[in-house]
Amino acid sequence: MRKSHAYIFVHDQDIIHKYEDTRKFWKIFGSDFTYVFVGMKPTDALNIQNVIICRDLECNIERYNKLVSYTGWYALVKNHLLTHEYNIMLEYDVILSQKFDQVVTQFVKQSRSKDVFSFIPVPKDFRFYEYMNEFFSYMGIEGFPVRREQYIERHKREKWMGSSNSIWTRERLIDFVDWFSTVLDTEFMTYPYIGHTVERAITAYCVLNDIKYNFITGVLRHFYLDSHETQAEHNNGNQKQYKDYIKELSSK
Repeated sequence: MRKSHAYIFVHDQDIIHKYEDTRKFWKIFGSDFTYVFVGMKPTDALNIQNVIICRDLECNIERYNKLVSYTGWYALVKNHLLTHEYNIMLEYDVILSQKFDQVVTQFVKQSRSKDVFSFIPVPKDFRFYEYMNEFFSYMGIEGFPVRREQYIERHKREKWMGSSNSIWTRERLIDFVDWFSTVLDTEFMTYPYIGHTVERAITAYCVLNDIKYNFITGVLRHFYLDSHETQAEHNNGNQKQYKDYIKELSSK
């Protein structure tokens, strides 16, 4: 059995049908991937085996739609559905290099076994704290900027992980989901841009627990579509580029 498995987080069955028709993820992972359906949109036309519908599981938090893919992460963890050592967590609106699986496998082999991997490095001071200060307050985390500087000095990681697209060991992923779940059922769930917070919380978690993270670049592009309206601003250019990509994918 492979040591890794990919999970594709998606909110619309039409997108799944499009990807299945074009074999988008089959070409990269073979059968070693699963769609994780989040949100409350219809699923009546889904007749494939490799899909998990989060709202149908005993443990789910689909009532918190602003948490985007984290609700899927939560469902996988709390329903004990993670069966592989390494878990590749991907948003639906990505383009993957044809060499994605090969490159990722090589990086993981060369790393420390419990490192976290990401794909999109963001400059150190670019809007990291903009969506994090309220989160730190709710979590009772003090002195984070100092701890971050110490982390950067130890691990030489100035850039932060600018996307939830990432790779985790099962143990680490479970711990992260449990850690972030502290803010569930609090007033913080009304924070309108909590989707940004979830992304930044991955870096914060690594800093606070002194977990090294690594970047694998050149194999993934993320369109950052605002499907759940959790972003402070909308990028219509990305929306158009994604639509063009889908048209091109369908024509192949």
